[in-house]
Amino acid sequence: MEELQFLSRNTKLTNYSVILNDLHGGELSSTATILYSKLINRSNLSITSGKVDEQGRVYINYKLEDLAEEMGKSLTTIHDKRKYERACGCRLD
Repeated sequence: MEELQFLSRNTKLTNYSVILNDLHGGELSSTATILYSKLINRSNLSITSGKVDEQGRVYINYKLEDLAEEMGKSLTTIHDKRKYERACGCRLD
């Protein structure tokens, strides 16, 4: 049996997503919540790269294929973007 590993002060956290408190216990499915958190995390890169328009809207580049692979979901599930667009108030192209 594998021994439990605990976090310590020196633990380096990598490859994680932040889930906003407002999303917890809401109407979103777990898939939509994870997708939204990935988009929020990617928005930091977009802001740093200057992908913001004159109205302050942030544009996030994320291939649907990459999202599907990272989330372990089919492209069909991820591609049903109308559901996610309504849920997170964003537009996926």
